[in-house]
Amino acid sequence: ACDDIYERAASFDEVYPAIAQRVTALANADAKVVYAVPGHPRFAERSVILLQDLAAEQGIPITVLDAVSFVDVAASAVDSDPIDGGLQIVDAQYLAAVVDKEPFGAGSLGVDPARPLLVAQLYSQEMAAAVKLALGRVYPEEHPVTLVRAAGEGETTRSVSLALLDREQPDHLTSLWVAPLA
Repeated sequence: ACDDIYERAASFDEVYPAIAQRVTALANADAKVVYAVPGHPRFAERSVILLQDLAAEQGIPITVLDAVSFVDVAASAVDSDPIDGGLQIVDAQYLAAVVDKEPFGAGSLGVDPARPLLVAQLYSQEMAAAVKLALGRVYPEEHPVTLVRAAGEGETTRSVSLALLDREQPDHLTSLWVAPLA
C-alpha cells in the first residue's frame, strides 16, 4: 500500500518517485511485489513509467499487465464511441499548466472543440477551476460538460455548464467528458 505516501507528499511530483523507490526496494529485498493501479497502467499512471525506468536501472525484471482503462469506462458512462468522434484525451494538470503560462499560454491549449474531449485526473476543486479557465478559451460558458466519478465501479455522472465546473467537488476518481461543439 502507498496511501501513506499520498498523505504526506505535497504534490504528485513527490508521490510518484517515492512509490517507484518503495516498490523497487521491496523487489531488491527479494520480495515478490505486485504494484496495482486503478485502470490501465499505461493511462495517466506516471508512477508506472518511473517504476519501469528505476527497475531497468537496477536490473529488476518487471511485467506490466493490461487492464480496462478509464477511457473505456468513461466512454461507456456517457454512452459514446471514443473512436467515432475522434476523442481527445488530456490531463487536467496539463490544462492547469497552460493557464499558469498566461498571458501567452492560450496558443498551446491544443484542444479541438469540434471533437469530444476527455479530461483525466480532475481531482480537486482547484483543478476544476483551472480546467474551467483553460477550456473557456475554446468553449462557451454555457457549454455542457459531464463529470464522471468512479467510472466502471458504480459511477455517477453529472452534467453542468462549463461556467459552473469550479463549483463541483471532484475527487481522485473524477474525469470530465466534454461533448463537441455543434
